[in-house]
Order: sequence, then structure tokens, then C-alpha cells
Amino acid sequence: MLFSEAWPDIGGQYRSAEVDAFAPIGDLPPHHEQVEAEMHMFDQELRARTDGPPPSAAEAVSLAIWAHMELVRIHPFQEGNGKTGRLLMNAIIMRYVTGPTRELNIPASDRTRYQRCVQEYRQGRLEAFEAFMADLLEALAEHDARHQTIFARLRGLRR
Repeated sequence: MLFSEAWPDIGGQYRSAEVDAFAPIGDLPPHHEQVEAEMHMFDQELRARTDGPPPSAAEAVSLAIWAHMELVRIHPFQEGNGKTGRLLMNAIIMRYVTGPTRELNIPASDRTRYQRCVQEYRQGRLEAFEAFMADLLEALAEHDARHQTIFARLRGLRR
């Protein structure tokens, strides 16, 4: 499993105890006895949303946002939920939007904003994370455009 080396006692297993990951906002993930059923419903919904023709880029980003936030909401593992959610989000974005060579990173400097977005999602509001993702994708596009400019200059030097 993904984190079995980092956490050999708990990696790859659903949590068997309660966690207080969202205690500061007075909200808790589902009870550990509900995790398996929640993950089954999540899996079914994710499969339904990815079965059929590929979504547009905008739909894919919305799907990635939903999948990430829903996994974090369920908080199925004792450790590594955020990392797993971001990995899933990146997999969806790479599959439908950027291709396999681009990874969307959440900079450490944006951790507080990211945590606020998670809190808002847990309260039923997705807009903050959608705006956050739009900012990250825009920064990725700007970064790629800068690299294209540099590569074009380098190609010009070879001639």
C-alpha cells in the first residue's frame, strides 16, 4: 500500500479509532465504524463520475476538487489523508487536464489557505477550494509559459 513503509502499523488500513483532525472547527470525520461504508459510497460515486466520455478540463478540475475534499472529509486513514487526497486530485488532473508530466503542488506557504478551504468544504462550501485550485492551475500555466519562452530562446541560440 501507499504508506505502508512510512507507517508499517497503520499504512494501507482504514483507521480503527477516532481522530480529532477537525476539532478546532468543532467538526469530526465520520466515526471509524462508518469509514468502510463511506469509502464504498465514495468509490461508487467516483466510478460513476469517471465512467463514460472524458470530462472537459473544467469538469475534470471540479471532479478532482470533489474527490480530494470528499476523501479528506471521510478521513479514512489514521495518517496520510491529506497526502492521499492530493495524490488522487493530481491523478485526476493529470489524466484529464495536464497529462502525465505535470503535478499540481500545494506550496507550504499556502497551507493555511488550504486548511481554511478544507474547513469550508466540511461546512458545505466548495467555492474557496475551487478558487484556490484556479489560482494553483493559473500559476502552473504561467510557470509552463515561462519555460516555453526559455526553451524557445535556447532553441534560437542553437541555430
